[in-house]
Amino acid sequence: AAKQVPAEWEHKMGETVYAQYQIGEQLMSEEDTKKHLLPIVEPLLQALHNPRFTPQFSIVNDPEINAFALPGGFVVINSGLILAADSADEMLGVLAHELSHVTEQHSVRNIISAASVYLSIDLLLGDVSGLLAMIADAAPLLLNQQFSRGFEREADEKGYELLSRANIDPKGLASFFEKLVVEQKKQLEKVEDETTRELMIAAEGLLSTHPATEERIAYILSLVEKNSKNKEVPYLVFVEQFDELTAAVKTFVVSKESEGNYEN
Repeated sequence: AAKQVPAEWEHKMGETVYAQYQIGEQLMSEEDTKKHLLPIVEPLLQALHNPRFTPQFSIVNDPEINAFALPGGFVVINSGLILAADSADEMLGVLAHELSHVTEQHSVRNIISAASVYLSIDLLLGDVSGLLAMIADAAPLLLNQQFSRGFEREADEKGYELLSRANIDPKGLASFFEKLVVEQKKQLEKVEDETTRELMIAAEGLLSTHPATEERIAYILSLVEKNSKNKEVPYLVFVEQFDELTAAVKTFVVSKESEGNYEN
């Protein structure tokens, strides 16, 4: 049914939600984002198979370690995620996963799943008018959505394939998740109250929207081990470019904090 949705409608849906998201948010300038981020993500873009959309990346001033993607290829990366990553491979692993949510139309499939049986049948028959009527109410779902384990596994698998085609070390995604799990355990060990611990887990950004992380780390590493024997060409390296990106993000964050202090 999702395949019946025209690309221009899917893009319009994401564009509408992204416009609402930007209200009140502090975004790095488009010029700086293109200058510092695009050289690193370009191999991912080149490795996409017949994409329905050209991904559009934004960096937001938000310390939470998170990133998300909307229909139409709108990808938002929190400053906290970039600054928490130790390498470009870790950041690119997360972005490949998010891009796979877009290419596999997981957001659209979520909306269709939440719709009535009649709407789903109409979509299968090629009538997308009912879905268009739902777009105006889709923003809360798309900005706060959680994907099923099946969708997360699919995004892991497709993300791994994308990284491999782009010649980027896919272990980066696993190592970033490992880092988050270790940090979360450290924080939770300090909390005795069970309710408080549950609230902390729910507020953990990337981990809260990507459940069963340890299981998925094992799955990603199994894919790496399974295919490592066929690796002949060294992975791409982005040390200098990533250092420039993190420096630019730090400057961006500090400038926004200074603006806030001045306003106060």
